[in-house]
Amino acid sequence: MGKSWVVHKFGGTSVADAERYRKVSEILVGPEAPSHDGRVAVVVSAMSKVTDSLLELVHLSQARDESYASKLDAVLEKHLKTLADLVPDSALRE
Repeated sequence: MGKSWVVHKFGGTSVADAERYRKVSEILVGPEAPSHDGRVAVVVSAMSKVTDSLLELVHLSQARDESYASKLDAVLEKHLKTLADLVPDSALRE
């Protein structure tokens, strides 16, 4: 029989910002990370409030409400800020 899987799933408030992503990293590979002999899968779903924001964008778009553009920019900015907090500038240019 093959090795068993260990699956870790994170989403919502557990990946709400850069600090929470760092905590997830500690859980997975830090000194207190659980040991295992099987295969590991990590699933990361939407950051906190992003699913709600995307649903709102769909409704605004369906209603042809032009305010969707600024709300879409806010979702993008949330992700870019988190990325900038986690990844050094030089790594983004490579």
